[in-house]
This record gives sequence, structure tokens and C-alpha cells, in this order.
Amino acid sequence: MTREQIQHEGDRPLPCAAQEAFRCRPDALSDDEKTILSAIALQKGEAEAAEIFRESPERLRDYTTLKGVNSYAALGRYYLANETTVPEELYEYMDLGALGCRYEDEHPGVFIGNDYVQYPAAEQKPSMEMQIM
Repeated sequence: MTREQIQHEGDRPLPCAAQEAFRCRPDALSDDEKTILSAIALQKGEAEAAEIFRESPERLRDYTTLKGVNSYAALGRYYLANETTVPEELYEYMDLGALGCRYEDEHPGVFIGNDYVQYPAAEQKPSMEMQIM
């Protein structure tokens, strides 16, 4: 079904999500939005990424892009610089790649081009454990 067919179907206005999908064509997306869509496609598959973009493009804001973080070593450096008080002159004595892997374990994401895209924090489902005594 084309845009024109949808617009003239019963002369009803397009739903907001459909209007947004047509207004924000992939060639009109920012580089950050393209990077995030690529990450979503890798995480969930292309069909689900297209559905997310079409139905709720605001969900793109749930993803965090770490600009210039393109390797595990760079991710380790990012971690040290932003989440610790370790002086920069000590970085050379640390295994930045291992720190980056550990950071990824705690903040899952994917490297896309020169950036690291962090997936949204997963919702914790309450769990109950029964203990038999």
C-alpha cells in the first residue's frame, strides 16, 4: 500500500506513528539515528527494527551512543574516564580491553562504525525463589 493509498483510505488522517515513519525517511535521519537503527537491527533483527521505527520512533532515545568508542580498549578507557577516579596516567598499566569487555557485560551494546551503542537497560523481572527446608 502506497503513501497516497493510505492517506486517501476513507479520508482518515494517518496515525501519528505512520506520519512519523513517512516524515522521517531513512535519508532524513541523523547519523546518530542511523547508528542506533543499525544497533537495533543487530539486536532484534531488521523486521523488528523497522517496526520499532515505524510504530514508536521515540524508543530510539532509549539507546545511548558513545561517540568515538570503537573497540574494547576504547570502551575500557571510557569506563575509567567516566565511571572511576583512576588518574589518566595510570591507564597505560591497565588492561583496557579487559575493562571494556567487563563494561560491555554490565552495559550490553554493540560497536557500530566508530561508536558503541548501548542497549536500553533490560527491565528486571521480579523473581521469587522457593526454598525447601
